[in-house]
Amino acid sequence: MFDPTDPADLVQMVALRAEFDDALLGRFQGAPSGEHGIGRLRADVLPRVWGSEVYAAMRAIKDAMDPHGLLNPGVMFSSAEWWATWGGLEDRQPL
Repeated sequence: MFDPTDPADLVQMVALRAEFDDALLGRFQGAPSGEHGIGRLRADVLPRVWGSEVYAAMRAIKDAMDPHGLLNPGVMFSSAEWWATWGGLEDRQPL
């Protein structure tokens, strides 16, 4: 069981996520998601999935079409940590 409000659990989850991503993207040459949920939780690995050139081109298109970042803010092209979008964790209160 993982409690995202417990700092020790969060550290362990971050380490497991890094290990998972390295295995999936490196050893298995896979992708972190088939369809849904990739935009927020997997945004940080998208440059590794698509390659830096494709990622930069997609980012440029997004910036050109949405210069103020109003459409789906923080989705796919976010610099925030993957757990930052989990609502309610700001105060780190137990569930």
